Amino acid sequence: MNKITYLNELETSLKGLPRQLIDQKMYEYETYFYEQELNGISEEKIIKKLKDPYDVANEVKAQNIIDYAQVRPNFTNITRAVIASLSLGILSIFVILIPVTLIGIIISLLFLMSLILLFCPILLIINAFFKGIYDSVSNILFAISYSGIGLVCIIIIFKILEYIYRIILKYLTWYIKTVKGSVKK
Repeated sequence: MNKITYLNELETSLKGLPRQLIDQKMYEYETYFYEQELNGISEEKIIKKLKDPYDVANEVKAQNIIDYAQVRPNFTNITRAVIASLSLGILSIFVILIPVTLIGIIISLLFLMSLILLFCPILLIINAFFKGIYDSVSNILFAISYSGIGLVCIIIIFKILEYIYRIILKYLTWYIKTVKGSVKK
C-alpha cells in the first residue's frame, strides 16, 4: 500500500460523515505524510506506523456520534454512541457493553419499582371498595403516600439519568482516546 491508496481508503471509509469533518481528517493525514516525508521517512514506514484506514474511520465516526449525542441528548443518540464505540474492537464488549447494560438494568428496575409504587394506590383503593371503605381508611391514606413516593422516585430517576447520560458520554470519549492511544499516563 502506498500513500495515495491509504488516503483513498481513508476517505472512502469516512463516507457518511459531514464533508467538513472528512476534509479536516484528510488534511491531517496528508499533512502528516508530508511532514514525515520531509524528515526522510519512506511511505512504507509511515504507513506501518499508522492504523488501518478502516480503524481510523471507525474511531472518527464513533467520536462524531458521541459529540452529536452531547449536543442532542436522548436515548437514541446514546444508544448510537454505545454501538459506534462497540465497533472499535472486541475489548469494547467488556469495557463498554457490560457496564452500560448493568446500569440500564438497574435504572429499569428502579423505574419499574417507581411505577408500581405510583399505580399501587389504584389496587389499594379497589381493594378498599371490595372490603368496605369503613375498614380501609388507612389503606387509602397509604395509597396516597405510595403514589407520592412513586412520583418522587420517578423524578429522582430522571435526574439521575441526566447524570448517567453525561457520565456514559465521558466514558465513551475516554475509551475512544484509549483505543487511539492518546490517553496520557
